[in-house]
Amino acid sequence: MLKINCDIGERGRAHPVDDKLMALIDIANIACSGHAGDTSSINYYVDLAQRNDVLITSHLSYPDRENFGRKKIALTDSALIHSLDQQYQLLPSGKVKFHGALYHESSHNPQLVPLIVKWLLANEVKVIIAPPQSLLAQQATVQGIVVWHEGFIERGYRLIDGHLDLIPRGMSGAELTSISAAVNQFEQLRTGCLLINNQPVTTRFDTACIHSDSEIALELAQALKKRC
Repeated sequence: MLKINCDIGERGRAHPVDDKLMALIDIANIACSGHAGDTSSINYYVDLAQRNDVLITSHLSYPDRENFGRKKIALTDSALIHSLDQQYQLLPSGKVKFHGALYHESSHNPQLVPLIVKWLLANEVKVIIAPPQSLLAQQATVQGIVVWHEGFIERGYRLIDGHLDLIPRGMSGAELTSISAAVNQFEQLRTGCLLINNQPVTTRFDTACIHSDSEIALELAQALKKRC
């Protein structure tokens, strides 16, 4: 069964949409202060997740609240590791999903991936959420870290050199804005075969993400709950 994960706590404590989403999802990726969130929101959503039997991951990012963690920023290795340590100490869950620009860089940048895997091992992280066929997924698996391969329900995909890639935000097709289109993509993710420009792309998905700040997030989660 394809588990639904959702980025939670990015709009502070007790956000009405996040609160309702928690009853509809399987995994909550709780923002740990890098791009959003603070101790108050973390504690609140950890408690709410536990009351709803929802799994928790630590949602870590570049330390860049100004740009919501969606821009790649230049940091030394030591500065990045220091920031990850600070964020993870707020919620040492044993499971990690990176956010935004760090999600993409940590998945595919051959200079960054070994540093990230070393950090995961040093912090005894047992599970990560990462794109299928990504360099991070491959190297983490070799090191014995469990990888939950992730697809996105309300984000558009494209093919780059034969590999799946998200259409960058701001470009046409980057976000699916209708419930029917997003539900259709969820069904494709569930079968492990996405249609990109009518071309089937087969890969493994263990979990599918809804962004809590998507305009259709709550209605989409409610629609998927009826199907699962």
